[in-house]
Amino acid sequence: MESSDDTIFYPSLKQGETEENLSIYLKIANSSLPDVPLSLDAIVDETVKNLNSTFDNFKLIESKKILLNNNNNEVNRLVYSYKQSGNIIKTMDTGFIKDNNLFLISYVSDFDNYYKYLPTIEKMMKSLEPFTPEIDSKKIINELIAPVDKNVNFLGKNSSKVTIVEFGDYQSPFGERFHKETKGLLIKNFVNTEKVKYIFKDFIVNDLPNDKASTLAAEASYCAAEQRKYWAYHDKLFGYSEGENTGWVNINNLMQFANQSKIPDLQKFSECVESHKYNYLVTENDKLAKSIGLTSTPSFILYNGTTPVAIQGTYPYSVFEQVIEEMG
Repeated sequence: MESSDDTIFYPSLKQGETEENLSIYLKIANSSLPDVPLSLDAIVDETVKNLNSTFDNFKLIESKKILLNNNNNEVNRLVYSYKQSGNIIKTMDTGFIKDNNLFLISYVSDFDNYYKYLPTIEKMMKSLEPFTPEIDSKKIINELIAPVDKNVNFLGKNSSKVTIVEFGDYQSPFGERFHKETKGLLIKNFVNTEKVKYIFKDFIVNDLPNDKASTLAAEASYCAAEQRKYWAYHDKLFGYSEGENTGWVNINNLMQFANQSKIPDLQKFSECVESHKYNYLVTENDKLAKSIGLTSTPSFILYNGTTPVAIQGTYPYSVFEQVIEEMG
């Protein structure tokens, strides 16, 4: 089966069930790797570190090399569990690298049903073949480097040789980690020295069917932009982020962030947020991210006028530094 975006396969639905009711699924994703030497072992190590810092009661059950469908690529399988909303979730991630893309097949289940569906999941996995999406690079690049809105300026100088476009979700714990650990160094060492200009665009991955909190936070950022406070408000959102769907994105908090960002007209800001007038901007950004096959937040496209490079995930500052120096 081929996919240029995340594809989720659910077990057959029973009468009266919807996808939102199920906690068992198989997901297939592929993401571009940065043009630097990255071994599968290094990716596995970084993944385990991220999982351990993100999930409650994280337990690594297994990590080993396996064969998959007579695939000559090196394949690694991770099996782990964690607590989410009071439930124990068990996940099996099977990943391999091909053509500078990381392919990941994830089986996620509540703990009690993991082994019940495992034989079926393994049969499904044997029918899957990797596929690398093709995109219209020129068209995509033009969209990538275009301003989100006339009120949203980029960081840095327009004459900078390298442009970094970050696609993020304000509820993403990995995005929060990047902004607290890595972004400041990039701004100090590359944006402030006029080597890089920096753009942020929305990639909504954490909305729930009945709670569009990630979208609401992004809409609020553009309401702040109306009063020339986009980046100040953007930093507040990531600075006070409390993870995925924990309730921290609400009108009261958004108003507090606006006050702390010194937005002049709070009444105008409030009316803007409640009107959802910038929903179309968030939607356009999200569609762009999905059209180029991005699968996780944060994701980054680095562009020097000739060659775009994708970095998906919370790689350390040294990876960005190496790529920027090579491109600049």
